[in-house]
Amino acid sequence: DAWGKEHDGESSTKSAPKRRKRANVERPPPPPRRSSLEDLASLEQHLLEMPLHAKESYIEACLKCPELLTPEHKSAFLEHDDFDARKAAARLCEYWEVRVATFGPERAFLPMTLAGALKDEVQGMIKYCPWYLLPDTDLSGRKILFLDTARRDFANFSEDREARSLFYLLDIISFDPSTRSSGWVFVSSAQKLDRKSFSFRIMKYFRHLIDAVAPITFRGSHTCWPSPVFYYVISPVMRRVLGKKYRLRMKLHYGNEAAVIQSLEKYRFSKARLPKVVGGFLELNYGQWVAQRSIVENLARASAAARQIQAEESLSTRANERASSTSAEAARAHIVSQFNKSLLALSPETPGDSSNRPASKLQTELTPSLSNDDSLNQPDGNSLTDGGLFLAQGKRSLAAHTRELGPTNTANENAVTQILDKLPSASDELDRFFQDQDFDEPPQIGGESVADADIDEMLTNMFHDGVEN
Repeated sequence: DAWGKEHDGESSTKSAPKRRKRANVERPPPPPRRSSLEDLASLEQHLLEMPLHAKESYIEACLKCPELLTPEHKSAFLEHDDFDARKAAARLCEYWEVRVATFGPERAFLPMTLAGALKDEVQGMIKYCPWYLLPDTDLSGRKILFLDTARRDFANFSEDREARSLFYLLDIISFDPSTRSSGWVFVSSAQKLDRKSFSFRIMKYFRHLIDAVAPITFRGSHTCWPSPVFYYVISPVMRRVLGKKYRLRMKLHYGNEAAVIQSLEKYRFSKARLPKVVGGFLELNYGQWVAQRSIVENLARASAAARQIQAEESLSTRANERASSTSAEAARAHIVSQFNKSLLALSPETPGDSSNRPASKLQTELTPSLSNDDSLNQPDGNSLTDGGLFLAQGKRSLAAHTRELGPTNTANENAVTQILDKLPSASDELDRFFQDQDFDEPPQIGGESVADADIDEMLTNMFHDGVEN
C-alpha cells in the first residue's frame, strides 16, 4: 500500500527507478471507514460458524468479561481486515487465544490496563522493560514503538514478563482510533545488542503478534547502529524467519548521529520526536510514562462508569415515564367507567328514548369533559404517579364539572343526588383500585397524605355543593 512503500528500504535495486523526493512535512492520515451494524452482524455470524476449538478463549471471554467485547473492540478487527468478516473473526479469536496464553486465565480477562492485567508488571516495566511507546507519532501519523536493547535483563525481567509488556503496548496502539488507519512503526537501538540480550522466542512472538493478532498494520522496522553480532548473526536469521513481507520493510541505519537522523528523516521521522538514544531530543522516562498512562486509564474508566450510570438513569427514567403514563390511563379509564356505571344505574325503567333521560343527558355532557380533563394528569401543578390520587382528583373534577353545568331542573337535581348515593364510598373505591393496580403508597394531594375519611368527606361536600348550586 501507499503508506508502507516508504519502508521498502533495501528492496530497491540499481535498475529500479528513483523515488521522487517529498517534502518532509506532517500530513494527516486518510479518513478511516467506520464499522456499520451490518458489518458487526456479519462478524457475529462468522464467529458462530467458526469451529469450537478455535474460539474457546473467545467464548470464555464472552462469559467472564462481556463488558470488554464492545462494538468498538470488534470494529478494530473489521477495520484492520478491510471489513472481511471471516478474517476479522479469525483474528479476534486468535487475539483472545494469545491473550490467555500470555497472561494466564487469572489475568487475561481483566481490563488491559496497568491496574488490571498488568498490575504485577508495573515495577518491572519501570526498571527493566526495553519497550517504550513514544508519546508522539511520526510525520505520517504512525505510532512509534521503540526498543532499547541496552535495557534488556532477562535475569530480572524474564521473557514472559517482556511478552506481557509487549502485548500491552501493542494493545494500546491497536485500539487507539486516532491512529488505527495509519499503522505503526518499530525503531530500535542495537548498538549494544549481543547474544545474551537477544531472544528468538521474543522475536517469534513479536512476529506472530503483528501478523495474526494485533488489529493494526505494521508499517516498517528501523534499526539504528546495528552491532556486529546483529549484522552478521541475528539479522540474517531474522530476515529468514520473518519472511519476505517483513524483510522488505526492514531498514538499517549507520554512521554518526547526524547521519542516522538524516537517514531516519527520509522515512518521515522528526528529530524532535525521537529519543536521545538514536540522536533525537526526547528524554525517555519510564516512571513518568507509567504515571501518565495510569492517569489516562483512570480517566477512561471513570468516563465509562459515568456513561454507564447515565445510560441506566435514562432507562430508569423512560421506564418510570411509561409506568406513569400507564397508571394515568388506567386511572382515567377506571374513573370514567365507574361514573358511567353509576349514571346508567339511575335510568328509570320507562319506555321512550333513553337519550332524553336526565341521567343519560348528564352522562353525555360530563363524560367527554372528564375524559379530557387535564387536571387528571397534573393536579395542583405536580406530576402524578399514584393511581389512587387520580381517582380522588377525578371525582373532584366530576364535582367541579357538575357545578359548572349546574342542575337546570328538578330531574337533574335528583339525578345528581342519586349519583352521589350510587357511587361507592371513597374508602372502598380507593382500596379496590390499589388492589387492582398494585400501588403501595397512599394517595397524596399537595405533598401530604390524605386519609380515606377525609377524601370521602371532601367528595361528599363537593358533590353537595354542586347540587345546591
